[in-house]
Amino acid sequence: MTDARPSGADWAARRRWFADTVTRPLDEAGARPGQQAETLLAELEDVFCVGAWLSTVILSAAVIEAHLRETAAPGNPFENTRDLFHRLNLPAEFEELRLLRNRIIHVEPGAPMLGPDMHWSHAEVFERDARESVRLVAFALTR
Repeated sequence: MTDARPSGADWAARRRWFADTVTRPLDEAGARPGQQAETLLAELEDVFCVGAWLSTVILSAAVIEAHLRETAAPGNPFENTRDLFHRLNLPAEFEELRLLRNRIIHVEPGAPMLGPDMHWSHAEVFERDARESVRLVAFALTR
């Protein structure tokens, strides 16, 4: 059920896009993610470059939450993520990402969001969502 590895050109193009979207803005802003967020960020770059779009969305949400809990809002590790985003007055797109992540990993009985053929039939939508989630990572890490 897996696709072939991305071509070297696709991998390189995705790596450049990630660098332009996340790495360079971080460097230019002098921003430093928290330790756990930085580790997850390295993993995020890898799954993005390979084209694992759903994993990119899931890890993007994890990077954002780890970063916010480590740097912007330390203290209560049990605070609901929705409440954390609201308390930090983040744009609505962060809540949309949280909800998308939840729909991906939590199955609603009788109405799953995903099906086996969607890996191919919805690839463009999944890639669009993945890229938007990476943009939100960059925003969160540089704010």
